[in-house]
Amino acid sequence: MKLNKSKLRKFAASGEVVAAPASLKHKKTNEGPLKVMEQSSSRPPIRDVVPLVKIFPHVIMVDVDLSLPMDSSSMDDATVNQSPHVAMSRAKDAISQRDMDACSSAHSEDVHYLLVHSLMRKDLAALRAKSIADEAEMKNIKRAVAKLTWDRKDGLVELDKVKFELKARDDDVKAAVEAKDKIMADLKHLVGQIEGVKAAAVSEFRASEAFDDINTRYFLSGFEAFRKQAAEHFLDLDFSIFQPYDDKDLVVDGGQGDQIDDDDAASK
Repeated sequence: MKLNKSKLRKFAASGEVVAAPASLKHKKTNEGPLKVMEQSSSRPPIRDVVPLVKIFPHVIMVDVDLSLPMDSSSMDDATVNQSPHVAMSRAKDAISQRDMDACSSAHSEDVHYLLVHSLMRKDLAALRAKSIADEAEMKNIKRAVAKLTWDRKDGLVELDKVKFELKARDDDVKAAVEAKDKIMADLKHLVGQIEGVKAAAVSEFRASEAFDDINTRYFLSGFEAFRKQAAEHFLDLDFSIFQPYDDKDLVVDGGQGDQIDDDDAASK
């Protein structure tokens, strides 16, 4: 349902208004801030309040003519609830340009603060992302350091094992060298003993009767072979007259032969 535009304009011009808006009612003298606080404190919570009106009325749209009236004298006598032009004019008179500039400046500062806050939020998000990345990188570095530390410990343990094995091998080599030196010394001593025994055996054999018999037999055998070969080559000569015991340089008496052999053995 819509109101009649001409009637609404007539009532607004004549001042016939049924009731003033609720927002323009005068405050009672006995209703101060203290009374309002007492009423607000005694009120139940919002969730416990039961609405009195269960069916809300429909909103009525009213077309208002915002154009200025032709008669300016009627605006001087009209009130704000009678003419929206009067309300607009008085609102313009109440709010100065300085107030508008202050509101604009405050709004600009709010926008500036909001922009700065937005930039700070972006920077904070970037810093948080960088912090998360740095923490992840630090965790990776710590893992790598821990792994290197364990590897170093394992390497030191292996190095100690190798050192122990090398020391044991060095001890074995040292013992083997000492045993070899002892064997060489014993071998030299044994060779010396063998040489001494050999020399003593040779001296004893040269001084024996058997050695003298062998030398005599070899001498006679060689002498007979020489005389035989000479007789075959020189048939006209008689070699039987040559006897081995006739040469005084080769043959001595029995007692002197033993003495000469002992002297030869002593000189050797």
